[in-house]
Amino acid sequence: MHEINRQTIRDEIINCLKTQPDTNLANIVGCLERKFGIQVRHSEQLSKVVMEEVHLLLLNNILMVGRTVGQWELPWLCVTEYGKKCLNEGEIVSLDPDGYMVAIQKDLPDIDPLILEYLRESIQAFHRGLALASTITLGVASEQAMLLLIESFASFSQHFSQLSKIKDKLENEYSIFKKYKIFKEALAQLPKEHKKDFPQNYDVHIDTLFNLIRLNRNETGHPSGGGRDRNIQAASLQAFKSYLRDICDLMECFKNERGEHGAG
Repeated sequence: MHEINRQTIRDEIINCLKTQPDTNLANIVGCLERKFGIQVRHSEQLSKVVMEEVHLLLLNNILMVGRTVGQWELPWLCVTEYGKKCLNEGEIVSLDPDGYMVAIQKDLPDIDPLILEYLRESIQAFHRGLALASTITLGVASEQAMLLLIESFASFSQHFSQLSKIKDKLENEYSIFKKYKIFKEALAQLPKEHKKDFPQNYDVHIDTLFNLIRLNRNETGHPSGGGRDRNIQAASLQAFKSYLRDICDLMECFKNERGEHGAG
């Protein structure tokens, strides 16, 4: 018998939909039962997982209610034109909110609670089709991560004579964009020998994601018509984990080097 977990069930549902784009819940369950040799409908736990995965596909516009032959109600389901494109290209954005958060916390157990709170809201909003809310809350999570990184660098900078005034500059500036500019310029002045343990290409990765998320949030927060591109938001959510990892790794480098080299 195959190992049954959520990812395995999700993959088999997608395989079923590729061959049966006009289907119903009974057919989907039948595909799973034939594949795994079990009675899905006799297991409350497995039935719930199947229903949740179908629900996510509906929320993500992969499925719609009804059939193309004219039956407009449940239990019939039909793959949308957008869904067919996603299935064929293998680009389904199926961010499981609970699974995503578990993965983040497992990889980064000491992550700031405020970041987690806004990130969770962002993913949940994304799954409910609320792209604007998702973009704004992800922006808050990103800014909190950046503020913590800048605070860590401010303490770290006091061990280098050429950076001794940076902490005061950062503390006297209220705009996060201006704080980030000061931080970025100061970090570039750091001697190369103190950057050897920094994450690879950290500057490009962090700068790209920070500015992308910030600009999307700013457009969304003002009535300019921006921030409605679901694909951009999906990509931002997918990349956010590696963005957090780079920030946490960089903060750890600042922490480890404090006091080791003395004043530069």
